[in-house]
Amino acid sequence: MDPLCGFTVSPPAPTRLGCGLSASHLLASCHASNVAEAAARAGASLDNPFETATLTKVTRRVHDYTDALGVARSDVAISFDGTDVTVRITEHRRAIFVALSGIESIDVTESGTARTVLID
Repeated sequence: MDPLCGFTVSPPAPTRLGCGLSASHLLASCHASNVAEAAARAGASLDNPFETATLTKVTRRVHDYTDALGVARSDVAISFDGTDVTVRITEHRRAIFVALSGIESIDVTESGTARTVLID
């Protein structure tokens, strides 16, 4: 279990550049995953238990959440199948530890899913 994320994370493939890239990648991946999961929960939340979830409402809630965090809308992908909300977040980070090797940035994409609760 990763102490930064609180869940098990598969480490990125080893690189010839050593652990600097792996650590940067892991941190970016962990953060993107946390944001995606929280955004999915925000999108799945309903104002009242009898409300009907729609793609428009889900999208508005997800964007409200990610906008507040400063995530660019181009880095947010939302899907909704009528029950499950899935959010994919792409995170761009400067590669601090390996910048001298010519790698300047790391891009990771992670997703999170939450289920709306419907009352009949």
